[in-house]
Amino acid sequence: MIAYNATKLRRLRETARQLNAATIDCRLRREHSMEALHAARSAMESYTNYQGPPVEGVERDPRTGEAVRVRRSRPAVPNHVAQALRDREADYQALAREHSDLSTRWAEAAGLVENLERYLKDQGVDLGSC
Repeated sequence: MIAYNATKLRRLRETARQLNAATIDCRLRREHSMEALHAARSAMESYTNYQGPPVEGVERDPRTGEAVRVRRSRPAVPNHVAQALRDREADYQALAREHSDLSTRWAEAAGLVENLERYLKDQGVDLGSC
């Protein structure tokens, strides 16, 4: 029974180590995603904060065919800029959920390792050999 628990402890330690590494990797990817999200927000703000002159031009009146002077407000944010921001926000949210899930799983595995180590220590097992 002790050999079984020692093997189980080694496996749990390895699982906890892998989950910890995955959590760290996910955190780094989330940080890079946050930088991309900030860049997309800056691009969006550069359009929404633009205070240039209104667009002016000449168009033909479809009813009369006469040239008519047209004055419009600033152009809207281009679709590709708005879509890029939505994509970056979705990426960041997905990575945040993944990081939360991995952190929870790592904490659970670390708790199992701790409990099994305590149990084996109480049974008089030398944990240095595990």
